[in-house]
Amino acid sequence: MDHCEILIAGYGVSGKAAVRLAAFLKKSYRVLDEKEQPELPDALAPWNAADPLPCRFQTAVLSPGIRAGNPLLKQIEAASDRIIGELEFAAENTDCPLIGITGTNGKTTTTELTTVLFQAAGEAAESAGNIGAGLSDGVIAHKNGSVDRLIVEISSFQLERAESFPVEVAAVLNLASDHVDRHGSMEEYARVKFVLANSARKAVVLNINLIREREMFLKTDVPVITFSAYDESADLTLKNGWICWHGKPFFDFHSAALKGRHNAENMMAALALLVAEKGEQMFGNIAVLDALKNFAPDHHRAECFLEKNGIRYVDDSKATNPHAVNAALEMFRSADGRKNILLLLGGLDKDMNFKELIPYLGSVKKIFLAGECRQKVASALAGYCEMEDCGDFRSAARRMCVEATPGDVVLLSPATASMDEFKNYKERGNCFKEIVREVAGA
Repeated sequence: MDHCEILIAGYGVSGKAAVRLAAFLKKSYRVLDEKEQPELPDALAPWNAADPLPCRFQTAVLSPGIRAGNPLLKQIEAASDRIIGELEFAAENTDCPLIGITGTNGKTTTTELTTVLFQAAGEAAESAGNIGAGLSDGVIAHKNGSVDRLIVEISSFQLERAESFPVEVAAVLNLASDHVDRHGSMEEYARVKFVLANSARKAVVLNINLIREREMFLKTDVPVITFSAYDESADLTLKNGWICWHGKPFFDFHSAALKGRHNAENMMAALALLVAEKGEQMFGNIAVLDALKNFAPDHHRAECFLEKNGIRYVDDSKATNPHAVNAALEMFRSADGRKNILLLLGGLDKDMNFKELIPYLGSVKKIFLAGECRQKVASALAGYCEMEDCGDFRSAARRMCVEATPGDVVLLSPATASMDEFKNYKERGNCFKEIVREVAGA
């Protein structure tokens, strides 16, 4: 049997980045993907999934999309001395300082903000990982001298095979029902997330409400910095509209472009990561505070993209679990307690607990159900809110626009994945905007 250094299994964003790094390092590699792609470089072809792989590999770099039970995985395991993910492959081939961020919600916003804060502090920092840019590309940029530090968003899928992931500082933002279909239980989901925390060399940043998970899974002795927008015993807190460090206010959250308590927590986590690396003087750094004030999230994250005839239209397509939806419901609820939110729920289920939405439904005027798991959502929320089964996404979006009246918020915050009707959450969000603008005449 032929031997080769690396098998890159899966030719998506991370696989393509791994190919570029393997080529940069002048390592021998072969590429394998479940789908036929004529542009595959150095592809293993022809290959039948029922047959053994024709080569022996020192290392297989596995796409997070290839999950347990996939026949392809059995062949990869049989032909490889070890199996790692693209993040591990990149990390073991660099000495670039890494900051790792994981959690159920807020990862992308916190990653982007942390990157901006390090840049404001004078470093050539870039974002990578689950945010949509392969860490391998960041490693190449560091080797070429254009990057000082990499801020890495990390999903549970990317950690599930890892025993560790070497970072200077790690943050676990929160944990809520998500991806239970993949990991089997919430306990296993939490354990996987804390793999990152246990890998930190200098400090760990934790939401203070992760008390049980910290006791069960945190094994490292490095300092822990806590944050919370609700519990004033945390190191970083929100009090009277100000972000405080050990009770001392230093930033007026009302002045920030980011809104909502969940975003206050994202800010605190980003600040904690910066301070853990560069010291408490960062709390008084004018450039850092200006960056904190002006930072705005990307599209599809509680994005109020249109206001017309007294109605606000919000694209929160990135809210793919109940915890994220609850944050949006809290952000857009009426100050006078009136039911003011028309909510679109449903899509592809990830075996989540939709009953987590119930305590936050007080501001919801009506729920419009769509997608594959709409009956499951309806069953979980029966009796708590008026609901209408609209069948598909486009019908639901149109119905809620037609029923909206002045003072309402028309909110796409679906609590589910998008792949029953769309390629991804971005396509879903863009479809929602198109329908809103068409119906609202904007």
